[in-house]
Amino acid sequence: MARTSTLVRTGNKDNQTLTTWTEESARRYEAYRSQIEHEDSLIGVRIGWLIGGEAFLFAAYAAVLAIQTQDPNRGYFVAAHQLFLALPWMGIILASLVSVSVLAAQSSMDRLCEEFKIAGASPLGYPDLMSIPQHRLWGHYTARYVPWLIAVTWAFVFFTR
Repeated sequence: MARTSTLVRTGNKDNQTLTTWTEESARRYEAYRSQIEHEDSLIGVRIGWLIGGEAFLFAAYAAVLAIQTQDPNRGYFVAAHQLFLALPWMGIILASLVSVSVLAAQSSMDRLCEEFKIAGASPLGYPDLMSIPQHRLWGHYTARYVPWLIAVTWAFVFFTR
Protein backbone atom coordinates (compact mmCIF):
# COMPACT_ATOMS: atom_id res chain seq x y z
CA MET A 1 0.00 0.00 0.00
CA ALA A 2 1.60 3.26 -1.12
CA ARG A 3 1.59 6.17 1.29
CA THR A 4 0.18 9.45 0.10
CA SER A 5 1.88 12.79 0.22
CA THR A 6 1.34 15.03 3.23
CA LEU A 7 1.72 18.14 1.07
CA VAL A 8 -1.40 20.04 0.05
CA ARG A 9 -2.06 20.80 -3.61
CA THR A 10 -2.93 24.43 -4.05
CA GLY A 11 -3.21 24.55 -7.80
CA ASN A 12 0.20 26.17 -8.03
CA LYS A 13 2.29 24.33 -10.60
CA ASP A 14 5.38 24.30 -8.34
CA ASN A 15 3.50 22.74 -5.43
CA GLN A 16 1.93 20.16 -7.74
CA THR A 17 5.38 19.23 -9.04
CA LEU A 18 6.69 18.96 -5.47
CA THR A 19 3.67 16.85 -4.47
CA THR A 20 4.14 14.51 -7.44
CA TRP A 21 7.85 14.17 -6.67
CA THR A 22 7.02 13.35 -3.05
CA GLU A 23 4.46 10.71 -4.07
CA GLU A 24 6.96 9.23 -6.51
CA SER A 25 9.67 9.12 -3.85
CA ALA A 26 7.21 7.51 -1.43
CA ARG A 27 6.52 4.75 -3.98
CA ARG A 28 10.27 4.30 -4.47
CA TYR A 29 10.73 4.19 -0.68
CA GLU A 30 8.02 1.51 -0.39
CA ALA A 31 9.61 -0.57 -3.18
CA TYR A 32 13.06 -0.46 -1.58
CA ARG A 33 11.63 -1.07 1.89
CA SER A 34 9.64 -4.05 0.59
CA GLN A 35 12.77 -5.61 -0.93
CA ILE A 36 14.73 -5.07 2.30
CA GLU A 37 11.92 -6.66 4.33
CA HIS A 38 11.94 -9.60 1.90
CA GLU A 39 15.69 -10.14 2.38
CA ASP A 40 15.31 -9.83 6.16
CA SER A 41 12.48 -12.37 6.11
CA LEU A 42 14.65 -14.78 4.12
CA ILE A 43 17.33 -14.51 6.80
CA GLY A 44 14.82 -15.52 9.45
CA VAL A 45 13.56 -18.44 7.38
CA ARG A 46 17.10 -19.66 6.68
CA ILE A 47 18.08 -19.53 10.35
CA GLY A 48 14.86 -21.34 11.31
CA TRP A 49 15.51 -24.10 8.81
CA LEU A 50 19.13 -24.31 9.92
CA ILE A 51 18.17 -24.82 13.55
CA GLY A 52 15.57 -27.45 12.59
CA GLY A 53 17.97 -29.26 10.28
CA GLU A 54 20.80 -29.19 12.77
CA ALA A 55 18.52 -30.48 15.54
CA PHE A 56 17.67 -33.43 13.30
CA LEU A 57 21.36 -34.08 12.58
CA PHE A 58 22.30 -33.91 16.28
CA ALA A 59 19.46 -36.32 17.12
CA ALA A 60 20.63 -38.69 14.37
CA TYR A 61 24.18 -38.43 15.70
CA ALA A 62 22.99 -39.35 19.20
CA ALA A 63 21.14 -42.35 17.77
CA VAL A 64 24.27 -43.45 15.92
CA LEU A 65 26.26 -43.18 19.15
CA ALA A 66 23.75 -45.47 20.83
CA ILE A 67 24.00 -48.00 17.99
CA GLN A 68 27.78 -48.03 18.17
CA THR A 69 27.66 -49.13 21.80
CA GLN A 70 25.72 -52.23 20.73
CA ASP A 71 27.21 -55.54 19.62
CA PRO A 72 29.48 -54.85 16.59
CA ASN A 73 28.29 -58.03 14.88
CA ARG A 74 24.93 -56.49 14.08
CA GLY A 75 24.36 -55.89 10.37
CA TYR A 76 23.86 -52.15 10.52
CA PHE A 77 26.92 -51.38 12.63
CA VAL A 78 28.99 -50.50 9.52
CA ALA A 79 26.28 -48.15 8.21
CA ALA A 80 25.99 -46.54 11.64
CA HIS A 81 29.74 -45.98 11.72
CA GLN A 82 29.62 -44.35 8.29
CA LEU A 83 26.87 -42.04 9.50
CA PHE A 84 28.91 -41.35 12.62
CA LEU A 85 31.63 -40.00 10.33
CA ALA A 86 29.33 -38.24 7.83
CA LEU A 87 26.86 -36.43 10.08
CA PRO A 88 29.32 -33.88 11.49
CA TRP A 89 30.45 -32.98 7.95
CA MET A 90 26.85 -32.60 6.85
CA GLY A 91 26.24 -30.29 9.82
CA ILE A 92 29.33 -28.21 9.06
CA ILE A 93 28.44 -27.89 5.37
CA LEU A 94 24.81 -26.99 6.11
CA ALA A 95 25.85 -24.33 8.63
CA SER A 96 28.43 -22.91 6.22
CA LEU A 97 25.94 -22.68 3.36
CA VAL A 98 23.37 -20.93 5.52
CA SER A 99 26.04 -18.55 6.78
CA VAL A 100 26.97 -17.60 3.21
CA SER A 101 23.32 -17.06 2.27
CA VAL A 102 22.72 -14.91 5.36
CA LEU A 103 25.77 -12.77 4.56
CA ALA A 104 24.54 -12.43 0.96
CA ALA A 105 21.12 -11.25 2.15
CA GLN A 106 22.69 -8.76 4.57
CA SER A 107 24.95 -7.49 1.80
CA SER A 108 21.95 -7.10 -0.49
CA MET A 109 20.11 -5.12 2.19
CA ASP A 110 23.10 -2.81 2.63
CA ARG A 111 23.39 -2.37 -1.15
CA LEU A 112 19.69 -1.49 -1.43
CA CYS A 113 20.05 1.07 1.35
CA GLU A 114 23.07 2.66 -0.36
CA GLU A 115 21.28 2.74 -3.74
CA PHE A 116 18.34 4.48 -2.11
CA LYS A 117 20.61 7.05 -0.43
CA ILE A 118 22.43 7.74 -3.70
CA ALA A 119 19.12 8.31 -5.48
CA GLY A 120 18.41 11.02 -2.89
CA ALA A 121 14.71 10.37 -3.07
CA SER A 122 13.78 10.09 0.57
CA PRO A 123 10.18 11.24 1.04
CA LEU A 124 9.46 13.98 3.54
CA GLY A 125 8.48 12.73 6.99
CA TYR A 126 9.45 9.11 6.39
CA PRO A 127 11.88 7.27 8.68
CA ASP A 128 15.26 6.12 7.42
CA LEU A 129 15.04 3.12 5.13
CA MET A 130 17.05 1.00 7.62
CA SER A 131 18.44 1.53 11.09
CA ILE A 132 21.92 2.94 11.53
CA PRO A 133 24.68 0.45 10.59
CA GLN A 134 25.85 -0.18 14.17
CA HIS A 135 22.33 -1.08 15.35
CA ARG A 136 21.82 -3.23 12.27
CA LEU A 137 25.03 -5.09 13.06
CA TRP A 138 23.86 -5.75 16.63
CA GLY A 139 20.50 -6.95 15.36
CA HIS A 140 22.10 -9.37 12.95
CA TYR A 141 24.60 -10.95 15.37
CA THR A 142 22.40 -13.99 15.85
CA ALA A 143 21.85 -14.58 12.16
CA ARG A 144 25.51 -13.98 11.43
CA TYR A 145 27.11 -16.09 14.17
CA VAL A 146 24.72 -18.96 14.97
CA PRO A 147 25.72 -20.88 11.81
CA TRP A 148 29.40 -20.57 12.73
CA LEU A 149 28.72 -21.60 16.32
CA ILE A 150 26.98 -24.73 15.02
CA ALA A 151 29.83 -25.47 12.57
CA VAL A 152 32.42 -25.11 15.35
CA THR A 153 30.36 -27.41 17.58
CA TRP A 154 30.27 -30.07 14.85
CA ALA A 155 34.02 -29.71 14.30
CA PHE A 156 34.59 -30.14 18.03
CA VAL A 157 32.36 -33.26 18.05
CA PHE A 158 34.11 -34.72 15.03
CA PHE A 159 37.71 -34.09 16.10
CA THR A 160 37.37 -34.91 19.81
CA ARG A 161 35.39 -38.13 19.65
